[in-house]
Amino acid sequence: CYDLTDTAEMKEIIREDLVSISGFPYHGEVDVLETATVKDRMFVLYRLEQNGTFERQGIYQFQRGLFGGYRFRSREYDTCPIVNTSLIQIGRQRYLEIYTANWPKEAASFRVFPGYRPPAYDGEEEILPDISTLAPVYEGTAAKSILQVIPVTEEQVKAGFFGSMSVAYYDAEGSQLDTGELIKLYRNSEGGSGGGGGGNGAIWPVDVFQVILVILGIIMTRYFLCPEPKKERKDHL
Repeated sequence: CYDLTDTAEMKEIIREDLVSISGFPYHGEVDVLETATVKDRMFVLYRLEQNGTFERQGIYQFQRGLFGGYRFRSREYDTCPIVNTSLIQIGRQRYLEIYTANWPKEAASFRVFPGYRPPAYDGEEEILPDISTLAPVYEGTAAKSILQVIPVTEEQVKAGFFGSMSVAYYDAEGSQLDTGELIKLYRNSEGGSGGGGGGNGAIWPVDVFQVILVILGIIMTRYFLCPEPKKERKDHL
């Protein structure tokens, strides 16, 4: 379990976990940018740099236990340097994570649309929905870093999300910008087209152990605090 009250602790937890994953820089610098809390979950937005160059950004999710400590639940990472989205579930409710460690200076605002992605840049013709007919799930303005975890409806889930491609950017006059050109501003020259991943932590053994402790506590309390039943007195004839 982790305390998670100190930013330095969060950085060290994330750094140690990242270097244990194949393909992550061993000497990268981790920066914790934002945190958000939903129910018993804490979300931590981080940025990873190598020699001053952006490498990855992502979210670590922790779950608060019965005794107040947090344990690792899952990790997400993406090499796409601007706004990313990810659909998750907490209990019976679906949530959309919206996060970025780099805000493109050319953009003044952005919107997240379910079921939308911009036209392909390889020249292929695709039939895509008209963005003017879609209702945004979320609208945001320029900020150094962004972390939002918002509930979504089943209708929005069925419409589909396409990660970073479901985000449209606009300039100060409201004109839509080219997402591909914005990505180039932060793309690592050695990086590919981008990609992401994630992983889940083993939480059930800890949950079961805590439940067992609570049950044992109740049993022991009842055993020691309950008075001994009085014995019935029998008269001898």
